[in-house]
Amino acid sequence: MSYWVINTVVILFILQRLVCSAIAGAYITGKATCFNFLEFYADGVRYEHYNDNNWKYFTVATIPSSTKVVAARCENPKGQCGLKIFLSNGVNTDTSWKCSDNEEDGWNTVRFDDSNWKNAKMVPRAPNFIWTSDDKFARGAIYCRKSVRAGSNHRNASYRKSNIVINSCDPSRYLKTIYTSWEMDCSRACTRKIDCSRYLYCSGDASCKLYRDGRDCIMSGDTTGCSCYTQVIHCEDSGCTCPLGQYGEGCQDTISGNVKALEYL
Repeated sequence: MSYWVINTVVILFILQRLVCSAIAGAYITGKATCFNFLEFYADGVRYEHYNDNNWKYFTVATIPSSTKVVAARCENPKGQCGLKIFLSNGVNTDTSWKCSDNEEDGWNTVRFDDSNWKNAKMVPRAPNFIWTSDDKFARGAIYCRKSVRAGSNHRNASYRKSNIVINSCDPSRYLKTIYTSWEMDCSRACTRKIDCSRYLYCSGDASCKLYRDGRDCIMSGDTTGCSCYTQVIHCEDSGCTCPLGQYGEGCQDTISGNVKALEYL
């Protein structure tokens, strides 16, 4: 009898842990604070909390793990400014957040195009606090947003706003997938020069330029003879892809886990 009791207890314990893990995996916990008045949003939905107007304590919100965009309005009428947000999936306030001093229609929603917004500034001597300027005593309200979909670590892909896409068919290279809006311009360096097929991006004026970044390789040579073309990709929940260009046939870049809904220019 004791054998069955012990095993039943063990089974119930395991089931409880599995259920708890499943529930935990379905949500993201967010903690936010603001000097002085805060509004916290996930995919356009506001999550109100009794600490929203109390900068000494965190506003806490439980949002779905499927959340694509977290956004916040922070108003500072006096004193030191700053907005700080921590998410349980590892996303924190830093200079990758997009911020503006102006409220625009739909600014806190998934489909909003934040490509014209500037990157946040870190507030001096205030770890993880951001603002639209580096003046720690700035006044007024700011609007900030961040894509929180993890994106997959996928070979040969690094997607960024501002029409920048880095391509490579080198199987040894793994880059983090990043995207910040519902619709994305996916630009390609397409040329007759084989050197142009790697580590290039198309700038806003449709000219090819070398990709230079301290975290990545720097290609030698010039971009003479390189030309650009653009594809508009519509990203659904399951993700989207861009096929590579002339020298990348047979390769495919994936923005998130699955492939769905391509639109070509």
